[in-house]
Amino acid sequence: MDERRQDEERYRALRAGLVHSAAGPVEGLFGPHSGAWEILRELAIAFGGGRALLLQLAHPAVSSAVRQHSNYREDLLGRTLRTFDAVYRIVFGDLDTALGIADRVHVGTAA
Repeated sequence: MDERRQDEERYRALRAGLVHSAAGPVEGLFGPHSGAWEILRELAIAFGGGRALLLQLAHPAVSSAVRQHSNYREDLLGRTLRTFDAVYRIVFGDLDTALGIADRVHVGTAA
């Protein structure tokens, strides 16, 4: 079995687990009583996002993937806003929205 197919099977298994453990179709992956909602609803998290991004980019594999799959050099602000939008939709969106974002990210990294 080739690597791409294995990756797809792993992703499908992880996705199925998310659906199984989700708070609900309207509540999304985590729901309003989760730690994720409690932490991410604080505005201070947005201010720490830049530092978190720098820490992630310090990892060679992450920085390599960003260089290969991102237009951050041409549109840093847009890239940052799209990342925050995706994270907030995954955390606070309904289940279909969260899974749709995850699917888009997976397809984007697998291509």
